[in-house]
Amino acid sequence: MKEKIEKALAHKKWVVLGASANKERFGYKILKRLHELGYEVIPVSPNYDEILGLPVVKSLSDLPEGEYVVDVVVNKEILRSEFEKVDFSKFKAIFLQPGTWDMDVVRDLKDINPEVIYNRCILVETNHM
Repeated sequence: MKEKIEKALAHKKWVVLGASANKERFGYKILKRLHELGYEVIPVSPNYDEILGLPVVKSLSDLPEGEYVVDVVVNKEILRSEFEKVDFSKFKAIFLQPGTWDMDVVRDLKDINPEVIYNRCILVETNHM
């Protein structure tokens, strides 16, 4: 898992699925941390137009072309609804925050993309950066 995390963190384009403007939510804290560390980050949420001065994309299916790591902050039911709309094989890695997955979700995502990171928190993983 450590190698997958290092490889994901080396990639400088990230998407936060479940970004939030609420400073108490992990969707805000993660977006802010990645942005402060210099990552090109795209917030994804149907609820906002802008967060931290960054334009918000309403859905993963609306992302501009590019190679991204996706950090998932939504619950597994919302994530599953994205399976039907988005090709998860195109992401460089899929980082599942605590509380966003179960083993069925992990298995299904690994069938699509082997670069699945779970049972880790990006805030912890970037704490030393």
